[in-house]
Amino acid sequence: MFTYISHEFRTPLSLIINPLKKAVQKESIQNGSSGSDLAIAHRNARRLLSLVDQLLLFRKAENDADSLRLSNINVNNLCNEVYQCFVNQAKEKNITYKFDIPQHDIEIIGDYEKIEISLFNLMSNAFKYTPIGGEINLKLSENDHEVILEISDNGDGIEKKDIDIIFEKFKQINSKVSVGTGFGIGLYIVKYFVDKHKGTVSCSSEVGKGSTFTLAFLKGNRHFENIEITDVVAKRSQLFDELIIDDSEQNNQSLNNTVSESDFQKIMLTDKRTVLIIDDNAEIRAYLIKLFSENYIVYNAENGEEGLKLTRKHMPDLVISDITMEHMDGLELCRKIKENESLSHIPVILLTASKNPETHLQGITDGADDYITKPFDDDILVARVESLLRNRSNLRTYFLDSITLRENSQKVPVEYQEILKKCIDIVEANIHKKDFTIKNFALEMGMSHRTLYTKIKIISGQTLNAFIRSLRIRRAAMLMLTEDMNIAQASAEVGFEDPKYFRQQFVKLFGMTPSEYIKKYKSSFNSDLNIIK
Repeated sequence: MFTYISHEFRTPLSLIINPLKKAVQKESIQNGSSGSDLAIAHRNARRLLSLVDQLLLFRKAENDADSLRLSNINVNNLCNEVYQCFVNQAKEKNITYKFDIPQHDIEIIGDYEKIEISLFNLMSNAFKYTPIGGEINLKLSENDHEVILEISDNGDGIEKKDIDIIFEKFKQINSKVSVGTGFGIGLYIVKYFVDKHKGTVSCSSEVGKGSTFTLAFLKGNRHFENIEITDVVAKRSQLFDELIIDDSEQNNQSLNNTVSESDFQKIMLTDKRTVLIIDDNAEIRAYLIKLFSENYIVYNAENGEEGLKLTRKHMPDLVISDITMEHMDGLELCRKIKENESLSHIPVILLTASKNPETHLQGITDGADDYITKPFDDDILVARVESLLRNRSNLRTYFLDSITLRENSQKVPVEYQEILKKCIDIVEANIHKKDFTIKNFALEMGMSHRTLYTKIKIISGQTLNAFIRSLRIRRAAMLMLTEDMNIAQASAEVGFEDPKYFRQQFVKLFGMTPSEYIKKYKSSFNSDLNIIK
């Protein structure tokens, strides 16, 4: 049934892929663009077909239901086919990519498709786990009895204790140095295909220095019992073409959407909010960047560790993060943001492909403001982002009402109420000190100048100086209502030397002159509640 369903997937996928391919080609001719939504859909439909193919290969391998189609193979040509598939990817990642091949042709008898897929899987792994600027080599050699293919890299490497299990099905070691195609079946398929040829596959590796995978195939045909050898010249199969995913396009897509340091100065002059997108899938990251870049300033990171650094550096208005990532997952990232007093005000939306309620609960426990399951609806995600950012304007209304002593019905998180109360208490306690500076304010809040500025800006929409001035005026209003001070006395008491300037700023904050304010609220002020009834 599993194999039947997988085959059934291929028909609708073909009916998706082919029209999309034509639409993308037409769009490319008209607009010269390959990064559109149609191109993204086409690439991912091909990726889905590739995954279905891998599942079919695995199912056949598991049941030993796949027979060899033997023919004479020019191994030089086969290796070159695979080598050329990764040339663009090597350029994109600035990887030194070499193909060491003898001058003479080397031939063996085997199943061209299965050997090519085996080599492709090994090469794909090498590129997946080799860092930018690394090195990958493909070497073809022979001795009297065997033809040998070696794929070596200077990537993450594999611990010795894990080498024995990497060729088992569903075996994936830790995420940083895991191998396989995503199911934990890639190397299982490689070993199955090589074993069918009576060959061997082996791995030597050292963590931090890289890995070498070696395929060895016997010469001649004596090791094949009663299997027909055809005279048909082998060539690249359709299945192999389906397994090739064009990673270079998605790399370009993500690179084109990064925010440069020089752009940051321009950002400071715009009213756009900032959003940080964190996802280890370059295509998802590029898609989200495109989704939000029209209305927001967008930063992006490929893992939680890098995302935390960018959060500290740019203090974005909102963070959207995947959960499952290398180095630091989204749950840990969210927890670190919410535990950090300088960052805790930043809303976090977690994205995940898991529908496990325990993961959802953990995300909420770690302080996530929202939780969205993939595949997500664009409109819902955008609406959630807008809703969370709109709550920031509620904060400013809450601030204004608190400063102007009005009753407040705004629902805002307790931590913001506490921060505002702490700010008011500190400023009012120091209101008589002429040497009370922003530096003193930041020290008493236990924050850096920049962090305090960001917090105050988020809560009030004001600069630090304007915020302190508002609190001085607030204190003057309290004195006029509760201490029977006149306008001149109250303004002097809170540090305003120019009565005219005090009056201007009072009108700006309260919407009326100090004398109008006293006349309107003097009799109705409830000192127990500190609000205007």
